[in-house]
Amino acid sequence: MPEIGKRVRPVDLRATNAPSDTLVPSYDALSGLFKWIAGGGGPPAVHDKTYHTSPTLPDTDAHKTASPIDHPDGSVTNAKIASGLDAGKITTGTLADARLQYPVNTHKTATPIDHPDASIRPAKLDATNAPSDTQVPSYDAASNLFKWIAAGGGAGVTIAQAKLSADASSNSTSWVDVVDGFGTTLELAFTLASDRNVLMLLSAACCLTSSSTWGSQPALALAFKLDGTRLTGDEGCGRQGANENSPTYPDMWGAVFVAVAFALEKHLAAGTHYLRVQWRKILPTASDWYMLCRPTLASPNDGLEHMRLIAIY
Repeated sequence: MPEIGKRVRPVDLRATNAPSDTLVPSYDALSGLFKWIAGGGGPPAVHDKTYHTSPTLPDTDAHKTASPIDHPDGSVTNAKIASGLDAGKITTGTLADARLQYPVNTHKTATPIDHPDASIRPAKLDATNAPSDTQVPSYDAASNLFKWIAAGGGAGVTIAQAKLSADASSNSTSWVDVVDGFGTTLELAFTLASDRNVLMLLSAACCLTSSSTWGSQPALALAFKLDGTRLTGDEGCGRQGANENSPTYPDMWGAVFVAVAFALEKHLAAGTHYLRVQWRKILPTASDWYMLCRPTLASPNDGLEHMRLIAIY
């Protein structure tokens, strides 16, 4: 940059073309810049600071670090843009050139994206729902996004349970709900204020009995039934088979005890859920064989038999 009082050199002129020997600068109305043309002559004029109302030049370092940097209107040309933005690509309030969009898209898809410390607010998390006070973000596998749920653990843990309080029996070879002799279905209802992981447990000791002896190994099965659907496969927690023969009850010719305890953790949505247990007879198929749970019998089992559902959330 020339100093005040010094001569303006030819290279200091902003022109549309480069000068060559004997060319003179002229005004180019199309570009608003100088243009070197043939003609003219004489030595360059002295650039005298007295012709300026404000002769102080700007501090270039301050200009480079200013925020924002104020460029005079029309002062940014193609040569000043590193990507070589073509003329006509910048419109009012819009950057249309794909080369300007590329760095933004690359940042969005970069692995990993380096976010400055403390730069991510809760509202910036891509989640399936809006957060409310004290909720925490969890991973939602179905959407591959975050999901805001109630904070778990500590004093927030709730334990709900239901137990069979009267004798229940069935000789069905199909899955049926456990219902006692008064027609009451063993069911545990629990309500979640928000989406939660729930640990469900079943503890049962019952028997498969008949007034006759058996010719094949007796067996029965139990499984969870959640919100009207029996859980199957890996979630079914069904237990098949029978344990060793028990001492014969006074009122039975034969009885086989089955002790079962299993658990299942499942992510459930907010609302009220209903947990039941189903059972079915596998062998023998004869109608005089039936499943029995007698939690109210004082003797001879004295509390040996039971069936209890528990939910922890």
